Amino acid sequence: MGKFSKEELEKSNYWADQIVRKIISEQGLKSEYNIAAGITPSGVVHIGNFREVITNDIVKRALEDFGFKVNFYYSWDDFDRYRKIPKNLPKQEELKSELGKPVSKVFDPFGCHESYSLHFEKTFEEEIKPLNINPKFIYENVEYQNCVYADEVKKALQKENVDKIKTILNKFRKEPLSSDWLPLQVYCKHCFKDNTKILSYDNEYSVKYHCNICNKDDVVNFKSEGFVKLVWRVDWPMRWFFYDIHFEPGGKDHSTPGGSYDTGKEIVKTIWNKKAPSYLMYDFVIPKGEGGKISSSKGNVITVSDVLKVFTPEILRFIFSGSRPGSEISIPFDENVIKVYEDFDKVERIYYDKEDVDNKEKNNAFRIYEMSVVDNKNIKNTFPFQPKFRELTVLSQIYENDKNLILKYYENKGFVFDEFDKNRLFERLDRAFFWVNNFAPDNFKFKLNSVDSIDDSIVNSFNDKEKELLKLILDNINVSSEELGLLMRDFINNNSLNAKDFFVKVYNLLLNSNRGPKLASFVEMMPEKVKELFNVVLRKE
Repeated sequence: MGKFSKEELEKSNYWADQIVRKIISEQGLKSEYNIAAGITPSGVVHIGNFREVITNDIVKRALEDFGFKVNFYYSWDDFDRYRKIPKNLPKQEELKSELGKPVSKVFDPFGCHESYSLHFEKTFEEEIKPLNINPKFIYENVEYQNCVYADEVKKALQKENVDKIKTILNKFRKEPLSSDWLPLQVYCKHCFKDNTKILSYDNEYSVKYHCNICNKDDVVNFKSEGFVKLVWRVDWPMRWFFYDIHFEPGGKDHSTPGGSYDTGKEIVKTIWNKKAPSYLMYDFVIPKGEGGKISSSKGNVITVSDVLKVFTPEILRFIFSGSRPGSEISIPFDENVIKVYEDFDKVERIYYDKEDVDNKEKNNAFRIYEMSVVDNKNIKNTFPFQPKFRELTVLSQIYENDKNLILKYYENKGFVFDEFDKNRLFERLDRAFFWVNNFAPDNFKFKLNSVDSIDDSIVNSFNDKEKELLKLILDNINVSSEELGLLMRDFINNNSLNAKDFFVKVYNLLLNSNRGPKLASFVEMMPEKVKELFNVVLRKE
């Protein structure tokens, strides 16, 4: 345990460390780096959008480990036009009249925020707080309406620069841009919609336009009035210059040949004489069992909050920190949830020297773990308690998610808890209980029988050899689940018992079901209840 040295970081194969070396190589050595991400809040900000945020946060941590100061800017592109109404929103008819406005000027259909964009922005900002992700949020509607970018807009609108931008964009277009095209979007001063035509530009700060909705001509002075916005392919590189951005990842849609990163790279160099930020493409995030890209407009969204109901913050961070950005991530809600927890616990054991692996795996696990821990500045000195998720699915049902009873169960087994361990147990318990009740296969779900509820046919179904095995289990009820499992297996093999028949009978006795959790583990968790129900059969002799 302990931080990587500078020399070790220089050799590290962990993906974020490789990106840091790329940034230094491409952008030059600096004491401070600016990294950026952003999205148009056109609907629910989903787990696919989150990948850009967590990718930046991991790169930020890596840069800091190399000894650099980092500014992480997250732009809410809420001065973009409202193009399409997501299917999962209320007030569909009312929203139709809002199309064409900036999303920051559309009403909140949920009625709890000042605007449509603010609703989704503030929801997402709250969602990522438990993950210890704290970018500086920039609201582009505020920047544009306060005319912050006025001089850069003017620069982009100069005749020679417009011609240069058109030349760059036309290289990747089937139809060339028109001779009177300007890289500007004008919102009407009266209806705030973008159904406008630019009539003229005075080469300073004033644009004359015609609104096709109001049927009026008017003039906007974008030095003092916030009704204009650069088109996306020019706006993005302009902000690279304005905020001096050194790194920004992007999705597949921005990464295709001739896509917005390619054109932005040329535009920022040609117009603002700045090198484009180092770039990293990230792939899609897909919920397990569903195909295709998550889309806010289609309404098939899974949010960070949804995922945090099943995975703790450190596990959610682990899902992303342990995957290279260029690979697709599948977030499971099926039985593979258990494996994700087990994989994290293995990485944690490696970090604390509780599991032997070769140096390459150890170094990678070390970096993944530091990026997964929520508070990476204060990583626990002692090996944390690792409650098994599978076991918690059973305990949460046995004790109806009573945290104090489950804590006592572990204390009776000799575990000693500090505050960190207790919080981890309770966090995982809540997720295990939620998962069992919402996503788990039927064989994970059960309800304990009482003595009075057991059907006589179940009690009378056990033969003599099966009763002997029940007695053997009771005689060894205080041994570990591993030992008990071996004793049961040996008895079944030595007495030629039909294991399937026996377990079906036992699960019906205990749970009124043909299936249930691993019997040896169940006995270890509920010895008194098992004794009570087994004795219903044994007293019949």
